[in-house]
Amino acid sequence: MMELKVTVEILGLDQLIKVLSAISAKPQVEIKKESLPIESDFQNVPVETNDPVLATPVQTSTLTYSMDDLAKAAVQLVDAGRMNELQQLLGRYGVQALPQLPPEQYGAFATDLRGLGAQI
Repeated sequence: MMELKVTVEILGLDQLIKVLSAISAKPQVEIKKESLPIESDFQNVPVETNDPVLATPVQTSTLTYSMDDLAKAAVQLVDAGRMNELQQLLGRYGVQALPQLPPEQYGAFATDLRGLGAQI
């Protein structure tokens, strides 16, 4: 025989006893009368952390890049002998040359250039 013991503590819900009685052959329900404050505005609850990663503010502004910014970063890769990787990156964006890159893809392309080691 397997015994399952469940303790549930809910204040002000007499219906809980009826529900538990309906699903249990031998209900053993104990109600503790305690009052705990409930914080309803969780946005104002301070959170403390010693983790430097969690404590570091996150930049929320969006950086914008120009074609000149991308070209300077691409030249860094070419100078480092990584022309093949740059050409593969351009191919992933469906272009053969940097001027063909649509402006809405500049940010993602800059991130990928940075991933290849360019300073941008």
